[in-house]
Amino acid sequence: MGLSDWFLPSRRLLVMFAGVILVPAVALGWLAWRTLDQDRASERYRTQERLQLSADLLAATLLERLRALPEQVPGLFATARTIPQDSLLLSLHGSVAETHSPLSGTPTP
Repeated sequence: MGLSDWFLPSRRLLVMFAGVILVPAVALGWLAWRTLDQDRASERYRTQERLQLSADLLAATLLERLRALPEQVPGLFATARTIPQDSLLLSLHGSVAETHSPLSGTPTP
């Protein structure tokens, strides 16, 4: 047995080395994949939360404006001239409808 045979690796040692390297590498790849999936799920959840928050804010704003509307309508009848020129104010009182146009300035039954 010469000196060159001494430095040749055995097959058993190469298989053990490959096993020791490949098993943690596969486990690390699997963990990275799971982390990416969790990150995507977390991002979807945050996006859904932002969307829900925006919808709640929009609903609250609309509700606030609708609650203030009964207080604003009588003022619109008194100042029909402040309605934009391309608009028409229609008021319903039971079965009677009146239109208010900024062009005429007077209610029309």
